[in-house]
Amino acid sequence: GNFLVSWFSWYQDGSNYGVYGQIITPELEFVGAEFQLNEYTVGNQYHQTIVPLESGGFYGLWYSSQYAGLNLREFDSLGNPVGPETHTGIKNYKNYCDIVKPDAVNIDYEIDPVSICREIKIPVQGGLDPKVLLTDKENLKKETLKYLNIFKDHPYIFNLGHGVLPETNPDMVDYLVKTVKDY
Repeated sequence: GNFLVSWFSWYQDGSNYGVYGQIITPELEFVGAEFQLNEYTVGNQYHQTIVPLESGGFYGLWYSSQYAGLNLREFDSLGNPVGPETHTGIKNYKNYCDIVKPDAVNIDYEIDPVSICREIKIPVQGGLDPKVLLTDKENLKKETLKYLNIFKDHPYIFNLGHGVLPETNPDMVDYLVKTVKDY
């Protein structure tokens, strides 16, 4: 059958990050247009996941910085919303992982990495604030090593907590990659 690709995108909805989806056939053809999972656009919406339903539809789930918790919305098999966005009141990654049961979880820079390492046993990705790349090499190395040291005994994929900012000096990205590789 078809599959669904989801992502979060900077300023596509006019307010920081929003979450989107696109249904694709096994022949890699788009079914309809891409669609937005989140109804409310204030603040950041990210760390989305998709939960399939027996009906062929699905739930889109994501974390909202505006509501400081997990939001969800039901969609039919074509990506049309079945109802409004729901704010679940779930405000932490441990609860999110207990409910959604992902294979891995991505964190951003607003999340305490020490508590994530202590509370979540699945692989973790991300965390470093991309604005650190706008500072100097000494600070970049310090912040990078902080994440690497915290997760040294935990399944971890080093990554930024969000994407590289347009004004980032490519030399800083190169330095970051070398710092991680040399760890």
